[in-house]
Amino acid sequence: MVNTTNYQLNAIANITQAEHILADFRALSILGQSVALDASLVEKIDTAVMQLIISLQKTLIEKELGLIILSPSQCFLASIEAVGLTQILKIN
Repeated sequence: MVNTTNYQLNAIANITQAEHILADFRALSILGQSVALDASLVEKIDTAVMQLIISLQKTLIEKELGLIILSPSQCFLASIEAVGLTQILKIN
């Protein structure tokens, strides 16, 4: 059974935090575990962070692991939908 690592996105997930989030995602991707991304606190997210999430998902899929979005906030959902990533991230 594959373990899952949890990661909490902050309320503001934008380009000013992108370098920190990238470092965190790189560390997560080498753990050999699926990732549960908690997006419940997100009040603002931009395309830079969305790109990082898609990149993380791609890396995990290549390792036969998964990315689960937990409790996405309304802002997260609206932002993901606005750029057409709802199906890619498998959010209903």
